Amino acid sequence: MLSNRVPSNGKDGLVHICDVDPFGAAGTVSYEGYTYQVTHPEKPDRVVTTFTTTKGKNVYSFEPFKGDYQKAYQKLKKEDFQSYMLQHNNNLFNKQYREKTGRDWLALYGQRFPPHFHMWKAESLGQTHTITTKEIHFVDFPPAEELAKGNSLYGPRPDEISRNRKYRHTYPTMNLTLTVLSCAPRVFEIRNFLSDLEIDHMLRVAEEKGFETTVAKADVRALLEGEETASRRTTSSGIGRHQSIILDAIYHRAADVLQIDEKFLRYRRKLEIPEFSESKVGIAEDMQVVHYEVGQQCVSRAHMLC
Repeated sequence: MLSNRVPSNGKDGLVHICDVDPFGAAGTVSYEGYTYQVTHPEKPDRVVTTFTTTKGKNVYSFEPFKGDYQKAYQKLKKEDFQSYMLQHNNNLFNKQYREKTGRDWLALYGQRFPPHFHMWKAESLGQTHTITTKEIHFVDFPPAEELAKGNSLYGPRPDEISRNRKYRHTYPTMNLTLTVLSCAPRVFEIRNFLSDLEIDHMLRVAEEKGFETTVAKADVRALLEGEETASRRTTSSGIGRHQSIILDAIYHRAADVLQIDEKFLRYRRKLEIPEFSESKVGIAEDMQVVHYEVGQQCVSRAHMLC
C-alpha cells in the first residue's frame, strides 16, 4: 500500500493513496516535501520503504534485491523474475535518460517499439517554433445535426469533415507559433490556437455537462489542518473529442502542433497504425475547463515503482 504521511496539529496523519501490485507502479499528485511510505499488503504495520518528494524528481522506486540478479532468480518464480528485470531495466534506463535530458522517464522501458514522438526544444526564453496546419478555425456554427457528426469514438468520417468545411475559415491553412515561456519545465504559449467560436463552444459544452468543486487528492495536509480553499478549484467533467465535429477538429489541430498522428489521440480501428497492436485506446485525455481563484494551485505528479 502507498500512503502519504503528513503532520497535522503536531501529530502524524497517515492517508492511504492506493495499492501497488508487486513489480507494478502507481502515480499520485504531490507537493515538494511530502513523505510517503509503502507497507506490506498483508501486514500494514510493516513499512517496506519511505521516500520524500524532492523538486524535479518524479520517479521513486524500491529495489528489494539491490540489483542481485542471482538472488532474485533464486527467490522468484520465472514470470515474477521477468517482471522484476523489466522494472530493473526501466530504472537503469531512467537513470541514463535523466542524465541526458534532466528529467525522469515516465513510461515503461522495453516496450515493443521505441518512442518516436516529436518534442519541441525549449533552449531559451522566447524561442519560437512555427507549424502549418490545415485544421483551420471554425468561424460559424454548423447546424445541430452536423455539429453532432463524428460522435463515434473513432471520429467523423472524411466526408463529414469535408461537408463542414464551409463553416471554417476560407484560408486553406494557418500558421501557429509556439513561444517558449519556460525551459524547465517546458511551457509554450500558442496564440490564436482557438477561435472565439470554438472557445464559446467549449464553454457551452462544459456548462451543459456541469461544474463541480474539486480538491487535489494529494493535498491532505490542507484538509487535515482545515484549510478549506488551499487547492480547491472549479472543474468541468471531461470534454471528449467525439462530442462534436468542432471538438474533434481541435484534437486534429493539437496533433499537428504535437507532430503526432491524430489516430493516437482516439480509439483506433484494427488497420489504423497496425504496428501498435498492443492497444487501440487513445493516449489523450479528455479536455477540461478549470477555474482557479487567487491563491489556488495545481500540483505535480509523482510515480512509485515497486
